Amino acid sequence: MTTFTYAGRDQRGVRVTGKVEANDASQAADQLIKQGLLPIEITASPVVSYSAARLSNLFDAKIKIETLILFCRQMHSLVKAGVPIVSAIQRIAEITNQTVLSRTLKKVADEIALGTSLSSAMQHYPHVFEPLMVALITAGEATGRLDEAFQQAAKYYELANTSRRRIKTALRYPIFVMIFALSAIMVMNIFVIPKFAALYSSFHAPLPMPTRLLISIAFFTRNYWWVVMLCLLGFMGTIGLLLRRPVIRQIFDHLQFKIPIFGHIIERIVMVNFSHSLAVLLQTGIPLVQALTLVSNIVNNSYAKEKILNMRGVIERGTNLSQAANAAKFFSPLVLQMLEVGEETGNLDKMLYEVSYFYEQELDYDIKQLTDKIEPILIVMVGIMVLVLALGIFLPMWNMVYIVH
Repeated sequence: MTTFTYAGRDQRGVRVTGKVEANDASQAADQLIKQGLLPIEITASPVVSYSAARLSNLFDAKIKIETLILFCRQMHSLVKAGVPIVSAIQRIAEITNQTVLSRTLKKVADEIALGTSLSSAMQHYPHVFEPLMVALITAGEATGRLDEAFQQAAKYYELANTSRRRIKTALRYPIFVMIFALSAIMVMNIFVIPKFAALYSSFHAPLPMPTRLLISIAFFTRNYWWVVMLCLLGFMGTIGLLLRRPVIRQIFDHLQFKIPIFGHIIERIVMVNFSHSLAVLLQTGIPLVQALTLVSNIVNNSYAKEKILNMRGVIERGTNLSQAANAAKFFSPLVLQMLEVGEETGNLDKMLYEVSYFYEQELDYDIKQLTDKIEPILIVMVGIMVLVLALGIFLPMWNMVYIVH
């Protein structure tokens, strides 16, 4: 689709200007004629390249998801109250304390005033409005239920925000323990072990293997820390480059489901995102094929995305959703059963909401039990590290006491 800038006259002969989305100039003219306008001039708007758009957005502060939730809730209330779209957007642009959102909303309002639809104007700012939100607004404009579209968009962002908080909650405890343990080891290597090494060197006696190993590691860390940093940065950079390759990324994302303890949590997060997002899109009236395309970009897992896109291809060949999901061999029996029931009863969106609610409950329970499952493993790991340090430091002293006696 291309954006065309047009000039024309309405039925009273008044000159009208604006923008319209079409595949070519002829289709744009047909759209204007259907709207009761006589085209005078139609020109294609200059297209900003994706790289240029990314570069222009690079200096913009990232909009918090809480800000987008508030924006959708405000738009829902204003539109439902009968406030014109342009006035509602201008009003929110004035009261929001988010600079990027305010600037973007003012541009959107200007485009709408020139004749562009709300969804088309939003589509020009992908760094603020995600494709799923644009699709919801497009469907809301087509059905005349724009207030419900903003309400559904708010629910989507609330789910995304909840998923992020769940992931942070699941990872906070183990990450904190590991950082604390590694920090303690670094302090021992830099400050404590060298003091003992100087003491042991005055004994002129052979040191045990654990002690020699600790002293060597401490010496290397203290004198060649820059080599350690370069190795870590090189390792992280190599992993990052490998994960950019689609095949490697799919393998990595697939292995995430196999991780002990965390695998079930990651799988349930994907199932919640899939079922809830698809339910929102179908309830708004978006076609199933387009909804699956949008959902594939929401699950944040390339392996799941590939499975969903394969489902879309099967559906395009004439198969229903439940059969396509069964052929994907990715979804749980619960999801497959609810999809089948939803298709038979004509309440597919409601069944997907039920699936989402079930997995949300299971996910909350798993996260609450996560600490109990991880704590013994972390205690054993920290205990092993402490044991190695203790043996390395105190074995020479024990040997000397044994020799004296």
